[in-house]
Amino acid sequence: METAPCPRILVVEDDALVAQFIEFLLLDEGCAVAAIARDGRDAVEAVLALHPDVVVMDVEMPEMDGIEATRRIQELCPTPVVILSGYDSPELLARAVTAGAQAYVTKPPGRHDLMRAILFAQANFQAEC
Repeated sequence: METAPCPRILVVEDDALVAQFIEFLLLDEGCAVAAIARDGRDAVEAVLALHPDVVVMDVEMPEMDGIEATRRIQELCPTPVVILSGYDSPELLARAVTAGAQAYVTKPPGRHDLMRAILFAQANFQAEC
C-alpha cells in the first residue's frame, strides 16, 4: 500500500529558529515547504500567490495574528490550516476552529504530532467541502 505524497506546506512563524525547526521536520518527512512567512499578513499574501496544500501557522505574531490570518485565508482562498501555539488552551482552540482552522498542535511540535495534525487538517478540510 502506497502512502499519499506529503503536501506542499506554507510555514508561518515569526521566530526564525522555530520556523527553521518546523521546516527541518517537514523536509525530513519528505514534504515540500512552499515558503516561510513571518506574520499573518505575509501568510495571506503567500496563500493567494502559492496555493499551498496546507498552512502551518503560529498563533501569536506581529502585524496580524494567526487567528485573524486563518479567518482571512478561509474567506479568500480556503486552505487547510494547522494552528501552532505554545499554549494548550481550550479557549484558543475554540477561537482557532471558529476562524476556520482544521487542527491545532502545541509548540514545540514533535514530528509525529505535526504530521498527524497536517493529515487531520487535510481530512477535516475535505470533509467540510
